[in-house]
Amino acid sequence: MFTTPNYISEFSKNSSGIGDGFFRLYTEAFFNIWSILPSLAEQTAIAQFLDRKTAQIDKAIGIKENQIDLLKERRQILIHNAVTRGLNPDAPMKDSGVEWIGEIPAHWDVRRMKFLCNITTGAKNTEDKVDDGLYPFFVRSQTPERINSYSFDGEAILTAGDGAGVGKVYHYVNGKFDYHQRVYKFSDFREVAGLYLFHFIQSNFYNVALLGTAKSTVDSLRLPLIQDFMICFPVDDEEQAEIVGFIEHVIAKIDTAVLCKEKEIDKLREYKASLINRAVTGKIKVC
Repeated sequence: MFTTPNYISEFSKNSSGIGDGFFRLYTEAFFNIWSILPSLAEQTAIAQFLDRKTAQIDKAIGIKENQIDLLKERRQILIHNAVTRGLNPDAPMKDSGVEWIGEIPAHWDVRRMKFLCNITTGAKNTEDKVDDGLYPFFVRSQTPERINSYSFDGEAILTAGDGAGVGKVYHYVNGKFDYHQRVYKFSDFREVAGLYLFHFIQSNFYNVALLGTAKSTVDSLRLPLIQDFMICFPVDDEEQAEIVGFIEHVIAKIDTAVLCKEKEIDKLREYKASLINRAVTGKIKVC
C-alpha cells in the first residue's frame, strides 16, 4: 500500500525539507496519515493475490531483460566478427600473428595503433565547460559537455583516459570540438577509415587491452598501451566502407529491437504498479 503513488505523494506532502535529498518525514506527521484498512482476512487475500500476480509480471520482465542481453551479445559478436574476419565467409585466411585476433583474411593487414593515427590528449579541465556553449566538450563520460572554444576541427575518435569510463567511453566526431586533458584523441587516420577504427577499438579494446593483456581492470589508460594495440583491417578502402555500413545496419536493427523490448518492460512495470494500486484501494475484487 505504501508503495502506491497516492501514499508516496502523501508522504512527500507531509515531509519537511528543502529538496528531495533532504526531506524528512517526522513521526507525528507519519502517524497522522490515514490508511485504508480492510479486514485482516481481506488484507491477506489482497497480499496473496498480489504476490502471485507480481511474481508472474516479474518473471515476464526477467525474460525480456534476458532477451535484451542476448540481443546486445549478438550485436557485439557480429561487430567483432566483421572487424576481424570481414564479411566474406569464403575468403582465404592467414595467421595474423596476434594471438587474440587469430586468423584474418589473406588480403588484410595488421598494424600497431601508433602507425595508423595521431594520438594526443586535450588541454582543458571540467571546470572550463560552459552551459549552452558553442561546441561539444568531450570529458570522461559518455555525455559530452559544451564549451565556447575548440582545439580541433575534423574527424576524430575520443576515449576516456582515466576514471570509470576507461575502455568503455568512446565518441566519433567530425567537426569542431574541445576535449579534456585526460581524454585521448585519435585523428589524422592513415590506411584505416576513422569509422572503421572506431568500431574496431570500441568492440575490442576493453576486453583485450585492459582485461586480456593486463589481466586486471585498470582505472588509468597509459599512452604506450594504446600505441601498441594491434589493429587488423582490409587494405581496400571500399571493403572498410562496406564493413562500416554492415555494422551500422546491425546496430540500427538490434537497437530498434532492444528499444521495443524496453518499451514492453516499461508497460509491464506500469501494469504492475497499476495492479497494486487498484488492489490495495479496493478498485478490483481479488477473491
